[in-house]
Amino acid sequence: MSRGTEILAGAPAACWQRSARRRFGTLPETHDELVALFATQGQMNYLIDGQVARMRPGVLLFAYAGQAHVLLSESRGFDMYVFLISGDFLPQEARGRSLPPLTLKEAGDLTGPRLLPATARDELQTLSEILVVETDPARQNLGIRWWLARAWHHWQQAGTDAAERLHP
Repeated sequence: MSRGTEILAGAPAACWQRSARRRFGTLPETHDELVALFATQGQMNYLIDGQVARMRPGVLLFAYAGQAHVLLSESRGFDMYVFLISGDFLPQEARGRSLPPLTLKEAGDLTGPRLLPATARDELQTLSEILVVETDPARQNLGIRWWLARAWHHWQQAGTDAAERLHP
């Protein structure tokens, strides 16, 4: 069982603001789920499959199921929204089109962090703020699905954001 499965505890998806649930790990970990990271304040360096992704406000990164990832460093005041999505939440026929893929194999070359334009950042931040305080699971799941669809659309439209390759 992955740590993500433990976090979801039977729910198809979850979201939270990192400042409300800070956790530090020293070794890369993988999940059976899709992880979406949306930076809102400060900066951080995130290691994902041998690349260092530099996260700053407005950067969106998808960590696909099975991808090894870990937070390397962060500036004071860094914050982001974290979305954890089970495969059951992502219908096969929608993956890669209206919703993000689940696995790196499905994603192909659709990887890496991307800096979203200001209007997209504002939209996703507003939706994120609403979703993390929603108490009704059905409404939250509907909202997360909408957030994911919008995030995937904006991510695909955004230009790529540089990541550094590290020697293994």
